[in-house]
Amino acid sequence: MTEVLMTQKPPPRDYRAGGAPVLITGCSSGIGLATALALARDGYLVVANVKSLEEQGTLREDARREDLPIDILPFDITDEAATAEAFRYLALKYGRLHALVNNAGIAGGGFFEDVADDELRPIFEVNLFGTARVTRMALPMLRAAGSSYLVTVSSMAGRLGVPAMGVYHSSKFALEGLFESIALEMRPHGVRVTLVEPGLIRTSIVGPGLRLARRFDDPSSVHRERARKLWTDFQKRFERTAQPPETVARAIVRILSSANPPLRQPVGLDSKIILAIQKLLPEWLWLKLWRPLAG
Repeated sequence: MTEVLMTQKPPPRDYRAGGAPVLITGCSSGIGLATALALARDGYLVVANVKSLEEQGTLREDARREDLPIDILPFDITDEAATAEAFRYLALKYGRLHALVNNAGIAGGGFFEDVADDELRPIFEVNLFGTARVTRMALPMLRAAGSSYLVTVSSMAGRLGVPAMGVYHSSKFALEGLFESIALEMRPHGVRVTLVEPGLIRTSIVGPGLRLARRFDDPSSVHRERARKLWTDFQKRFERTAQPPETVARAIVRILSSANPPLRQPVGLDSKIILAIQKLLPEWLWLKLWRPLAG
């Protein structure tokens, strides 16, 4: 059985959205943690997903210290049975959702030729298939609310390619296409869909803790030297320009307060500038400018 850990919360009359909760996936750290705390502080009842009980320590401590209305719900979004059980609990307890924030995700680095199938599949299992599974199960509860929000944390990576990060970027490209389609499908049902597209954010999945392919530093790889240079350059750029996860959390709070949120919301100066330039330029000129910058 899924174990649910409920923090102390104020009376239902104090909740925004009439007490309909906001479900957020991937809340153990980074953007998910920051978003759960920000929305709870803003008066929403939050259901915060973590992969396992072992990963809910920081969130639980913060929620208890500030007496925030956060319901911690451990389940692995790549596990269909566990996800279905979690949604049975949500349907019985709440009946509807004011919003789903798809945040759970992982990343990996390596030139595509050097990435093995067993390194590629987990990224898609979480970023695409797990997110799709949660969304499919959430849609009836979002429709039941009459007016609701479906927010997915994509990335600037979902709009452009870079060497040595193709697998991660392709998983985000897939999210972009999927949720643009879902936006059209759900429009008649009052479900507002937004793709959040951050630039570099100071989180473990894309920072120094990024998982590199086993052959990333393999002397036999023809890509080794270029990969090492790209990784060194990326680490320097990350330390210099990465924004805190609270930047994304504030953007999500604003989206849930908007009557007409955008389909795509870049977050961070890097994302806003790069995506604006990409949109303005013809493809041939954009690629001519982007290739030397991308490495």
